[in-house]
Amino acid sequence: MLATWICSPLGGVLAGAAGARATFAARQAQVHAVSAVLTDDAPRDPLGGTGYDDGPVWVPVRWKATNGDVRTDLAKVIPGAPVGTRITAWTDPSGRRVSAPVTGTAATLQAG
Repeated sequence: MLATWICSPLGGVLAGAAGARATFAARQAQVHAVSAVLTDDAPRDPLGGTGYDDGPVWVPVRWKATNGDVRTDLAKVIPGAPVGTRITAWTDPSGRRVSAPVTGTAATLQAG
């Protein structure tokens, strides 16, 4: 009985980790990286800057989808990046921009 109580949670954790890995692998298979180009200069300071947020800023970008259509959307880039800068954007099978797939430590933490 004691062995059952000890092994049950361990089995649940291992099954959950395996399921999460499969989910992350399926997500990675459905998105792919494309080269996108900034269509405007990125602002040098984040909007609404409080002085504490030195992170990326949103800027319009353009890329070509796998079917040849030209697409545009917003992407986060480093402040001050000039127009024409190339970045990596992630798209779904229909060519819409999506967030990058979770990998490495972040995937492990989410699986846990």
